[in-house]
Amino acid sequence: MTFPPLDVRDIAFIGFLVYLLLPLGTAVILSGQDRRGRLMQWCWGSGLLSLLPLIASIGAHQIPRALLSVGFGLGFLGMLLRINALRGHLEARRQRGRLVMLCVILTLGSEAIGLLGLALQLAYVAAVQALGGFWITRLAWQLGIRLPSRSARAMALAYGVGTLVLLWRGLMILVEHSQGARVDALAQGGHSLVLALLVLMTGIFSNIAYIGITLEGVRARERARELEAAQAAVAQRQSEAQSGQLRELLRERDDMLHLLAHEVRQPLNNASAALQSARSAAVRTLGDDTDAAPLLGRLDRAGSVIQQITSILDNTLTASSLLSTDSRLAPVEADLPSLIELCLADLAPSQRARVQVEHDAGLRTASFDPGLLRLALRNLLVNALNHTPAHTPIVLRVSEQDEPLAVLLEVIDQGPGFAPALRERAFERGVRGPRSTGLGLGLYIVQRVAELHRGRIEILPRDVPGDTGTRMRLTLPQGLMD
Repeated sequence: MTFPPLDVRDIAFIGFLVYLLLPLGTAVILSGQDRRGRLMQWCWGSGLLSLLPLIASIGAHQIPRALLSVGFGLGFLGMLLRINALRGHLEARRQRGRLVMLCVILTLGSEAIGLLGLALQLAYVAAVQALGGFWITRLAWQLGIRLPSRSARAMALAYGVGTLVLLWRGLMILVEHSQGARVDALAQGGHSLVLALLVLMTGIFSNIAYIGITLEGVRARERARELEAAQAAVAQRQSEAQSGQLRELLRERDDMLHLLAHEVRQPLNNASAALQSARSAAVRTLGDDTDAAPLLGRLDRAGSVIQQITSILDNTLTASSLLSTDSRLAPVEADLPSLIELCLADLAPSQRARVQVEHDAGLRTASFDPGLLRLALRNLLVNALNHTPAHTPIVLRVSEQDEPLAVLLEVIDQGPGFAPALRERAFERGVRGPRSTGLGLGLYIVQRVAELHRGRIEILPRDVPGDTGTRMRLTLPQGLMD
């Protein structure tokens, strides 16, 4: 049994079926792998391009002019849809409106040239398709380099060859027309056979290549995600290792600080106790003798120096350990008068004599951390004592607030007050006044203690308008701590 040989038009009709049906398989294979809009543009573009080989298989002379114009216009649209799909793979901005306008312009151009004759119209269509093929070749080559993708480079090669053959067929149409021959899209000749076969192969290979481009892109993204996950895992392990080293260093630092505190504080306490004993003995021995005044003054100054060193040591240790973290407090119900007595005992006798305590009689206990609040209150008192004239009193006022429930600790002095520029930064770490000899930790620690108690520290004006001095208020909310 023998089959009749296939002629050019039969091959063109097979090309029509390939362009029409293969996109269905492409859509099924790439469903969920490619972006839906981009995939639909490619598949619809292939389907519309199938009209051009269908026209070639029937013969342009056999088709009514109106249908021929519609077929050419839809073929132009199919080519532009394919171009837009490839632009999407390049993450370029897909300009649908401009492409539709370009399709309309190309179709009107085909109609205008068709008025001059079918041969010129066919040559025009071949030229437009060749330009579209060149555009697709360029986009596919860019994709092949950027992804990189072998499928995209192979598509670029196939379309490049097809573009050259289309240009050759367009020239042949013009030559045949000039010789007075009847011209159609395909003629019975070698170059038309090559064109028909190339159209068939391009229809098959372009869809296969598009599937390859999409799947290679998916694999590239998966590899990028795997690499990113691996890098994140490595970074996390490095971070955990560094965190462990840092925790160990912090533990060693805290151990050294506590050892230093123990070794330094005990001699300071012994020296302070010795000075107190010496002062008491001097008072008992000399009484009101005028010769005792210089001796007592020197003993008081020595006691103040020891107290200042102890205060700096306590502030430094606190800022370096507990207050440098976001540790949660475990407040207890403690006695406020006892706290005030301990704070006053931390001061030198000459400083203690300047402090006047105003305490609400009904306020006996509150919820707070005794150690931290003692340090904060002492810092407020020392700050006021160091920045006010020696003969002026310092008022320590303890009261309560009903709405919301809170304990108010106020230290009021008659000094020059804060300079405007310094007031805004008074509670920052390391900020010191012009006459300060400390490390700038006192008020910073007061603020951190307030924050840990979910309270606040404020610089307020004096109660009496026009009076100089500063009123520092430490607010400790009650009933809010977990």
